[in-house]
Amino acid sequence: MIKVEKPLNVLLNEPLNVLIIGSGGREHAICRKISHSPHLKQLFCLPGNPGTESIAINLDGSVSDFAKILSLVKEHKIDLTIVGPEAPLSQGIVDLFDEHQLPIIGPNQAAARLESSKVFAKEFCTRFNLPTAAYQTFSSFDEAVLYIEKSEKEEHVVKVDGLAAGKGVYVCQSKVAALDALKEIFLEGKFGDSGSQVIIEELLTGQELSFFALSDGKTAIPLEVAQDYKRLLDGQKGPNTGGMGSYAPVEWVSDDFKKKMFDSIVVPTISGMNDLGTPFKGILFMGLMIEGENIQVLEYNVRFGDPETQAILELLESDLLEVFWAQSQGSLDSLPALKWKSGHSICVVLSSEGYPAGPRKGDDINGLEKFDGKKDLYTLHAGTGRNSEGNIVTNGGRVVNICAYHSESLDSVRNKVYKAIPEVVWKGMYYRRDIGL
Repeated sequence: MIKVEKPLNVLLNEPLNVLIIGSGGREHAICRKISHSPHLKQLFCLPGNPGTESIAINLDGSVSDFAKILSLVKEHKIDLTIVGPEAPLSQGIVDLFDEHQLPIIGPNQAAARLESSKVFAKEFCTRFNLPTAAYQTFSSFDEAVLYIEKSEKEEHVVKVDGLAAGKGVYVCQSKVAALDALKEIFLEGKFGDSGSQVIIEELLTGQELSFFALSDGKTAIPLEVAQDYKRLLDGQKGPNTGGMGSYAPVEWVSDDFKKKMFDSIVVPTISGMNDLGTPFKGILFMGLMIEGENIQVLEYNVRFGDPETQAILELLESDLLEVFWAQSQGSLDSLPALKWKSGHSICVVLSSEGYPAGPRKGDDINGLEKFDGKKDLYTLHAGTGRNSEGNIVTNGGRVVNICAYHSESLDSVRNKVYKAIPEVVWKGMYYRRDIGL
């Protein structure tokens, strides 16, 4: 049974030392939100970025070096660890922390299969009667090709089974495009072991939403709904990326419909994971396709989305650290209903030339200082670094997030963010101009 909204009885008697694992815009957004908590003693980020270093202590290390992370947690007396990216979760960092009885936000390795294996996720949906697109699974190039060639439909979606940083989904408008995708995956080995199996599924139509919920294994609470823009180019064209922007809330999604999504997708997902003996404790992020009143599961993720987090957390008025602490203690049922700002928030991703195939790195970034001290218009660092002179430079595909909040209309916040974007400049900088439309 999923329970929601009870009086708060989880007390934080002492301020907490908190570690956030990751280095992107999502992790900078989480750092920014938690830095405002009165329950915070000291904030750490591993490895962090030049943006997080202004509000947290950045620690050297790799998100996959669990032995070093464990050592640093003990050295700095970390009370709570929050995992940003999916890779450490799929590799079992939570299992290690559980062995050492260290509070951490995220699912264990078995529960993380909802994201780390699309085959597992589709079979889960089938087993527990969750609505999802019809599909077939293939581990052979020849068999997958034969399926496409015999199909009566031209349009298909091809997905690699494993983790692919948001780039392992091909939305194919023709059989030729689907066959090209299969060649990249199987013959060229673009995704390595993640592409050893593929799913070919029907192409759904409608509006895609990102819906989030927090779970401690027995209780779940919903977060705000966001809309993400996956394609590189305006008008939903070009290759899939990790996400080029987002906004929240989604105006056409009513409170009643949010409840319907929660009751029909979140509740059976948490219950189903319990039935499998792998309770889900962490952040459940569902990509949903909405057409009229129909809801279908496109995919599961087991952590905050990027860039949806940047838009959603700006709207959260409740203390995020307090929420995470209750979650880590298995006490989400003690929390009152979350409080949200009215108005809208938006995040526009500024990317490097060549993203997503081969982004340029090392270009000087100018203009970030113009956002210093601004409350409702700010930058988050996503793929930045420092050169030998200490200057901030590009160090990834998605480099900087420009974020804004406005208490009134979505148009107002769009105008606000797009007016500010030209203040930031580097060679080859690119961004979509239709985020929020």
